[in-house]
Amino acid sequence: MQHRIAIFGILFAIILAWVPYVEALEFNVAVGLSTVRMTAINQQIQLYADDHHESIAGIHSAWSLSLGTTLRMSILGVEPCVSGYGLFASSGSGGGPIQATALGVAAGGRYAIGLWDVSADLGIYRGTFSFPRAAYDVLSGWGIGINGAIEYTFRLTARIALGVSLTLRWLTIEQMSDQFGTPYLDRGGPFFDSSGLGVGISFRWIAW
Repeated sequence: MQHRIAIFGILFAIILAWVPYVEALEFNVAVGLSTVRMTAINQQIQLYADDHHESIAGIHSAWSLSLGTTLRMSILGVEPCVSGYGLFASSGSGGGPIQATALGVAAGGRYAIGLWDVSADLGIYRGTFSFPRAAYDVLSGWGIGINGAIEYTFRLTARIALGVSLTLRWLTIEQMSDQFGTPYLDRGGPFFDSSGLGVGISFRWIAW
């Protein structure tokens, strides 16, 4: 809980620092569905399934949620953006839940070309992985993530718009640890890898 408060505290501080310089403040919320790699984690799931002669699905997709602000001021045509992200993936197959999540805060920019927007941001994320039956009890770790999107905007009113986007995400965590500090890593790549392609829907509201 403390790390979630810290993440959104950082987000709020970034917004406050820029507010005096903006012409308008836009708030947005977006939901999406994307693929995720999770190569190392899926290998661990498969090893457990083979050892126990079970059929357990791996983690191949995730839901995403973002809450953000776009500062309506142009810096060489780019409008600054700050966002809080949540990524949620799970597998209910087998005899218990398998869950992977990532929460983070990111800053970037958005460039408009007519009704099309191109955006990208860089952020820091805290990921967790839980598979209690295989003795992975809430592993956690920190990593860097990059999000990119191409979005088409439907203007509903002067202040309200909807958007449909194609997204690209790179988010990896090289090493995770349990509550006792025991490290978990994979020699072939990052232990936690939620990089992938997806689609999303966003709602925008210009506050002033």
